[in-house]
Amino acid sequence: MRLVSRSALFLLAVGCRSTPTCEEAVHKASSRVHALSEPKEMSKAVGECIKNQWPDDTRTCVADARDEPDLMACVMRLAETTRRARSAASLGDAAETTQRDAAVQLRVTGLEPPTGDVEGGTYVRIRGNRFVADGARNAKVYFGSRQGTVVRFASDSEMIVEAPGGKPNEVVDVLIIFEPGGELKINKGFTFVEKTDTTPTVNDLDTSKVKK
Repeated sequence: MRLVSRSALFLLAVGCRSTPTCEEAVHKASSRVHALSEPKEMSKAVGECIKNQWPDDTRTCVADARDEPDLMACVMRLAETTRRARSAASLGDAAETTQRDAAVQLRVTGLEPPTGDVEGGTYVRIRGNRFVADGARNAKVYFGSRQGTVVRFASDSEMIVEAPGGKPNEVVDVLIIFEPGGELKINKGFTFVEKTDTTPTVNDLDTSKVKK
């Protein structure tokens, strides 16, 4: 018959050991820790364990405490674990707040159409956020080195601009300067092309019309 080593038996015993409940952990520790020998103190410790939902490792630590210093070590480890958890939660809240604040800041997200007539006169919708929510703003829009004409802020998220002319197939950055608000850029956001029948005109800005 093959004998099982002592180390294997020990590991088997540890693996089969269940995590003590709050009452079991405190009751076991009370036989060795004088501070928990009084029924009132035992009841208080059990209540704290249940209320604060001591994790498995803390309950096991308390159950294995040989004396008061051991018990205090368990308490200190629990306090450190709790502190780290709260710190991580605070960082998560701060990150969420930062993301939420970023979502409501003045920004530009794109424009349409991305192409326009080389002779100028193409009406462009610049999309974004908080164009007018924070009060009146002035804006200047540059297509490359040439300034467009701001027609109006159509809403808090849309600005209508008349593009200047340019060179055929020229790709340019679109720079929007808000006062107040600063500069925002759409890199390579607009291309000048030869005029076609599909080039947007002022009539395309009437969103109440439904194309048949």
